[in-house]
Amino acid sequence: MQPALILAPRGRDAAVIERLLHAAGIAGEVCADLVAAVRGLAACSAVVVTEEALAGPDLPALLDAVAAQPAWSDLAFLVLATKQSGPRAAARAAILERLGNPMLLERPLNAESLVSAARSALRARGRQLAVRDLTAGLEDRMRERTAALTESEARSRAIFEGLPEPLFIISAGYDPAGHDSVGQDFVGHEGAAGRDGRFAFEELNPAAARAAGLAFGEVAGQGLDALMDPAAAAGLLAHLRQCVAEGAGHGFTGPLPFLSPSATFETTLTPLRDAGGRVARLLAVARDVTERNLLEGRLRQAQKLEAVGQLTGGVAHDFNNLLQVVLSGLTLMERAQDPARRAQLADSVRRAAQRGGELTKRLLTVARRQSLRPERIDLDAWLQDGAGALLRQALRGDIRAELRLQAGLPAVEADPAELELALLNLAVNARDAMPDGGTLAFTAEPVCCWAITDPDGLDGDFVRLSATDTGGGMSEETQARVFEPFFTTKGVGQGTGLGLAQVYGFARQSGGGVRLRSAPGQGTTVSLLLPVSGRAAPEKPAEAPDLGSPPMRGAAVLVCEDDDDVAALVVDMLAQLGHAPTRVTTAGAALGALADGRAVDLLFTDILMPGGMDGLALAREAARRRPGLPVLLTTGYTGGGAAAVPLGLPLLRKPYRIDDLAQALQRALA
Repeated sequence: MQPALILAPRGRDAAVIERLLHAAGIAGEVCADLVAAVRGLAACSAVVVTEEALAGPDLPALLDAVAAQPAWSDLAFLVLATKQSGPRAAARAAILERLGNPMLLERPLNAESLVSAARSALRARGRQLAVRDLTAGLEDRMRERTAALTESEARSRAIFEGLPEPLFIISAGYDPAGHDSVGQDFVGHEGAAGRDGRFAFEELNPAAARAAGLAFGEVAGQGLDALMDPAAAAGLLAHLRQCVAEGAGHGFTGPLPFLSPSATFETTLTPLRDAGGRVARLLAVARDVTERNLLEGRLRQAQKLEAVGQLTGGVAHDFNNLLQVVLSGLTLMERAQDPARRAQLADSVRRAAQRGGELTKRLLTVARRQSLRPERIDLDAWLQDGAGALLRQALRGDIRAELRLQAGLPAVEADPAELELALLNLAVNARDAMPDGGTLAFTAEPVCCWAITDPDGLDGDFVRLSATDTGGGMSEETQARVFEPFFTTKGVGQGTGLGLAQVYGFARQSGGGVRLRSAPGQGTTVSLLLPVSGRAAPEKPAEAPDLGSPPMRGAAVLVCEDDDDVAALVVDMLAQLGHAPTRVTTAGAALGALADGRAVDLLFTDILMPGGMDGLALAREAARRRPGLPVLLTTGYTGGGAAAVPLGLPLLRKPYRIDDLAQALQRALA
């Protein structure tokens, strides 16, 4: 603590006061005159002065020094005054008043009173010094904070004005009447700021001003409809309202006509809050993505063309091989005399045609255009029964097949034939990946997918059916292309490259997905995600139709087929089956044949037909004109097959054999 100044120039008063204070543990410093007191005033904790010392030519200097104290300082003066019988003279009272914080101690006084008053003055001075230190710290922090805010504001201003993307600030208005700047009801965030209830432009950065061809003065305070037509203003308003209502960032992609009449912008809205936490303004950042979208569109088109080229090349290769078998076989059949040899060649041609049909089916699955017939499948029973045995038959003896299915597995919704083909493809791939033998394990477990995290956007309950082998695994490069059509790592003639592509196409068309996990030397796991079926389990299996009886012969069949070569063969097969076929080329001609009253026991029509009326429309019109007339549909285009399901009509898919035609006719005529 700083010492107390002692100013008592007469007699031994100064020495006595110093001794008393020292005995009480208070440091004292004796001043010879007022000049010395003024010099020590800034470094003392209190002043003990006799009243008679407050006189002379140096007194104004002391009073000026007292008046010049900082705001935190209120130095105490312990004035040892002479006892007065009446009031002091006005001049003396004025001097005491100018001391600021005087404490009169009338003499004679005892030592105890002096020490008590000195201690009180020192305590008050200690609090003043503490306030000084605290104030100095606050002032330092205030200066630092002000400097930081100034720097931050300058940095923000530099960013706002320097960014090449258009930025603009919009005030978020709200009032109890609930009206906004385009006259629509505004259901805003309860903390939205503003007095007039308007969304209004406050400021554009230079990039936005250049794009809009406007200056700041032309924008400030303008509502949305001042810069845009009502429809565009209403569209922007919807996004502004959503951002304010949610109190969080909001993004959208679309036009901003006041910036450009034809460009597409990717706009991000960020709420800016006032001191009370209310959304007062919105900061909008608009990025012109017109050129990017154009380039992305060109890239997608180029990728499509590349994929089509690869697909076309693969299809041409495989179909040319099949056509070679067919053409060579037919040529040799013309020259062969031995019936057994002719039968052998005919069998080769037939197998080639069947392979062509299977190849077409796989291609349609890869393209997700195959007409699926989903059913409720109990995977546990389905795999344990026929499907499991079929999978084991596809493997070699040195490969052990395991089925590990979780208990209580829910049923899935899928086409059983396509699911069987997908699992066979997985089994064959796993077999080829384990040339020295190993284990192929099929596992199934229920999983729940969330659209926000799933790579394919799947959402809901699924069953994960996985095939895990102990083969050599795949590199990252192979995994990146493994689902591409005609991509294969097998040798020439050992694979078509459509196996995993079919698996992927089937899973996606079924409403699910495929997941792949593999690493070199660690095997491969391919998982199908199949949607859980919402159908109830049937009470009993449906009875299969009785096909044991001989097919009906001698039926009058009206054949509607526009392709002459196909029609000639169909008519020939119908005649071989003992029926009486009549061929027409259009739906109109078929209706004409029905209208002239000729006998027709069955209408056999292709779905895709020229002339404006397809086979489905023909079937509906034929049912109207001749109720109860059996109709058999056929098509090589899968899109039409799906449309036939609601009509409840039998469908024969191309290509088909004469045995397939006979069974389809029997079902239709039954």
